Amino acid sequence: HTDENRIQEYKYPNLDSSTLEYQTQREQEYQNFVQDTTQSTVKSSDLKKALRLNQEGEKAFQNNDLISAMNFFKLAFEIAPHNDLVLSNLGVVSFEANRFQDAKQLFTQAIISNHNNLIAYQNLWEVLKQLDNKKEIVSLIKSSIQNGSKIDFIDLLTN
Repeated sequence: HTDENRIQEYKYPNLDSSTLEYQTQREQEYQNFVQDTTQSTVKSSDLKKALRLNQEGEKAFQNNDLISAMNFFKLAFEIAPHNDLVLSNLGVVSFEANRFQDAKQLFTQAIISNHNNLIAYQNLWEVLKQLDNKKEIVSLIKSSIQNGSKIDFIDLLTN
């Protein structure tokens, strides 16, 4: 194990590797959220509010309250409209509400905002599969390779 792996294992000793990877990705997204919003011209207090709203939206989503989750994410979006985490979260709620075209647009915007957002790529993949849009799936694979994405398309293809 590398030192980084040992640190992660210590930090989350009971998580399997896929859950650990997901948790690490979420932490990185929050760091990106803070970095993205602090570089904007929005007041610091508003940025903190956007982060809190996004977190409240995630809690509501985990409690299967899609309406509240969507409302919290929309409020965060009003403050930080180019933040890939907020866009991704709005996309997930749209997907769960069977609003696939909205989800597709939101995940695409998230990828444009941050081409390293692997979760947005994976979620867009799921939307395109749901829409049975093979042409756009091929385009997604090509663009992610060009952007240097580390998404495992072989794994996605077999699931």
